Amino acid sequence: MQKDDDKNYFALFDHISQPMVMQSSGEPILLLNQAAIKLFGLSSVETETITDFGLLHVIKQLDNNSKKLDYFPGTEVLQTGKSVHDLVVGIYNSLKNETILMLVNSELIFHEGKNAPIQVVTTFTTIPPSLKFDMGEAEKNKASLAKSEYRFSQMASQSQTVIWEVDKQGLYTYVSPIAETVWGYSPYELEGKIHFYELHPQEGRDEFKKVAFEIFERREIFKNMPNQLVTKQGVLILVSTNGIPIVDDSNSLIGYRGSNEDITKRVQFENELKKLNAQLELKVLERTNQLDELNSLLLNEIIERNRIKQDLIKTEESYQTVVENVNEIIFQTDAEGHWLFLNKSWERVTGFTQEESLGQLFVDFVHPDDRALNWKKFEPLINREKVYCRHEIRYLTKDGGFKWVEVFARLGLNEKNEITGTYGSLKDITEQKKVLELLLIKTGELEKFFSLALDLMLVTDANGIILKTNNAWELILGYSLTELANKNIFEYVHPEDKHATINMFRLSINQIPVLRFTCRIRSKFGTYHLIEWHTSKQMNTYYSIARDITEKKKIVDKIIKSGKESDLANRAKSEFLSRVSHDFRTPLNAILGFAQLIGVGELSPDQIKGVANIKQSGKYLLDLINGMLDIAQIESGKIAIKLQPVKLMNTIHEIVDIISPLAFEKGIEIQFVHSKLADLLVKSNHQILMQVLMNLVSNAIKYNRINGKIYIQVTKPSNQINGRDPVRISIIDTGIGISKENMTKLFVPFERIGAEKTKEEGTGLGLSVVYKLVEAMEGHVGVESIVGGGSTFWVELWQVESHLEKDEENENIEKIDIPLDVKTRTMLYVDDDQPCIELVDKILKSKRPNVNLKICIYGSQALKIAQKIKPAIILLNLNTTDIDAKTVIRNLKSETETKMIPIILLCSCDSINQFDEVIKKGVISIVAKPIDVPQFLEVIDSYLFEKVLSVESELEQSHE
Repeated sequence: MQKDDDKNYFALFDHISQPMVMQSSGEPILLLNQAAIKLFGLSSVETETITDFGLLHVIKQLDNNSKKLDYFPGTEVLQTGKSVHDLVVGIYNSLKNETILMLVNSELIFHEGKNAPIQVVTTFTTIPPSLKFDMGEAEKNKASLAKSEYRFSQMASQSQTVIWEVDKQGLYTYVSPIAETVWGYSPYELEGKIHFYELHPQEGRDEFKKVAFEIFERREIFKNMPNQLVTKQGVLILVSTNGIPIVDDSNSLIGYRGSNEDITKRVQFENELKKLNAQLELKVLERTNQLDELNSLLLNEIIERNRIKQDLIKTEESYQTVVENVNEIIFQTDAEGHWLFLNKSWERVTGFTQEESLGQLFVDFVHPDDRALNWKKFEPLINREKVYCRHEIRYLTKDGGFKWVEVFARLGLNEKNEITGTYGSLKDITEQKKVLELLLIKTGELEKFFSLALDLMLVTDANGIILKTNNAWELILGYSLTELANKNIFEYVHPEDKHATINMFRLSINQIPVLRFTCRIRSKFGTYHLIEWHTSKQMNTYYSIARDITEKKKIVDKIIKSGKESDLANRAKSEFLSRVSHDFRTPLNAILGFAQLIGVGELSPDQIKGVANIKQSGKYLLDLINGMLDIAQIESGKIAIKLQPVKLMNTIHEIVDIISPLAFEKGIEIQFVHSKLADLLVKSNHQILMQVLMNLVSNAIKYNRINGKIYIQVTKPSNQINGRDPVRISIIDTGIGISKENMTKLFVPFERIGAEKTKEEGTGLGLSVVYKLVEAMEGHVGVESIVGGGSTFWVELWQVESHLEKDEENENIEKIDIPLDVKTRTMLYVDDDQPCIELVDKILKSKRPNVNLKICIYGSQALKIAQKIKPAIILLNLNTTDIDAKTVIRNLKSETETKMIPIILLCSCDSINQFDEVIKKGVISIVAKPIDVPQFLEVIDSYLFEKVLSVESELEQSHE
């Protein structure tokens, strides 16, 4: 039995990976395991006959006084009875012709019941290859240095941060052991064999290498630099890199050292938050501002470390600085759980200093509610069931709070495989926890809005299988949530609409929605509802919001029907209105004229009141007649259009809303091709532009094919005309097309091209009206077509930036120069009320033609324009759209060029005492609304002419 135990013992000894030599007392022959034979480079014959003196020719003690060992360390231990620890020696391997630095430890072995040692075991530990020793240095310093390096290596190996060194060509010279866990490569596979840029993805590697070596050349310190890395298993990860240059005594660059932290999971967390927030914006808030990305604390820079040749103190300080400056807490405990080591990050994270924490039980710093969980997670490690443990718990902070940390720990073992404590790291993950909590809150908000929405909401997979619906399906179509679960949405689509609906889903590209698509959906009661869809695709999931427009379509149908029936009546009405309006104006002008003459004479109060009633009633009647004449002019081609900024997006959406039911009835799909250009403003008239586009879209429906399509898109031609930018709105159809010979007849009245190919009725006036209306808006209209291949009708209008052609600068106001006794004066009028602007303009043109009126519609532009035109007086409306009148006054009074310009306030009251001090001190007078013309002219004259004339007179006298 004893022999079997010995046999097993020696077999185990032979296969241990660490080089070991065993000696027995009084025996000259040494027993070497396979790792030791390989280390010494011995042949089989030498192995069988080797003695302690036989090994002395390959072992050199690193001591200035002696270049060889008198005794093999194990023999010396047997003779003296004292163990040898951390002896630095050089091993010469004749097969490889190289010397390897090793740490030697020799320990005595006692048998049970015997006091005298009978065996000694000598172990050899490789000193990391990144440490380069000068054989002439003192053994004591070398041993201490090696122990310092070894201790740091143990601590670094517990961190999930990969610490590395490269030479100036980028070749790895040192990589911490954790690289095998994080990157998949062992230090052996990297050190001296692979350059750092070879781990970067092939795509972009050259550019990455170029930038990196530019940094090397400038010797820059880089912090928290994100870059990509491909692991040995081919997985692409994102790492945050810190690095500092390494220089020699002559300040020449010899390489870089730094650290990499895997931030892939954190970025995934951030991307998941963005994705969920984007979904919430799509369904509830229409894309609100995305959450700012949360940045976790990354590794601080690792300070420069001098060459290993430097003395012990500098080397100790260098490695201590590395440990102290990583963001993670690096710790070490004894077997009972007392803190033996904590780096500076401990104080930054918890608030407790190192001095008041070292020697204390680590469990005293764990949140009381988490102590049982902490032990449960540590127990398998203590029982040797796991090689490491990783879990999340709360640690107390000095301010009475707590921080969430991720614990990573391994056992510390001595040579006898006894537990000496634990090594590891504590990573502050409090911010990550907050992100997760916010994620849960946002998810709850999304779910709440989803359930409360009155519109139909639907989530399906790529095949149309229903993943989620809201309560509106039961309210509108009668289906409960359970009835729709896992059903295919296309089963509920009307058979005639099914093909187009499936194609609509396929057209949806990631993050580019398909809007206003309509189809018929069967209710639980067998009836069909016309549903308008907005659908967006995210990955392989479709998110849709839909609205029941059945009743809306009925109303539109009635409007279209009644519109057709009233066409003939409108023509007769237009002719009648045109004639009657002109006939009414002649006697009415006479009535109003004589009423004004009568008002000049001396009248009794009753007569004055009667004349006022005549003038008021006559004006009201004139306004009615002018309105009828405007209608007649529009319908007879004698049109006067008021141009203003019009937003294309709003107009196009109105067109699609109105015309979609008619298109759907004819099996035509209308699609608005979205682009940022649709947000532009054009010089136009909203109602007239609606009429133009409605006519073109209606024609595209009339002359289209069955199940055809219509696309509405906005583009911007590259050419400018007289410094102005045109904007083109195109109506594209897949219809029958137009031949070249018929192109010239398109815009001719009463010509109906293609009438013989369609049953649609018409007069042939539509395109001629479009041509005249677009021309009246200073635009252009055109067409491109292929017979059998569809047509494109386009309208070009001029782009404007704000109010029509920047009215605030009023470049186009007509200047009237009528000789008077005084010079022409400029008045700046700040207001955005168009009727009021027109009234003031008419009063001044008729009563004070020598006043040059300038208009500014934005209060924020008043100062800029006043500085440019230098007006004699400023008329300011109390209520301006963009900023309040008080701010306008403060701006004007704060500048030297404008602070002396008189300001008159236009408002609904006539007392200046109702306003605050800024307005009281800033204005010279108030004109009440509605404007009393005589009073208004009196105020204007008193400040614009009388005082100006007085000043000019004084100046003339002074010159005389």
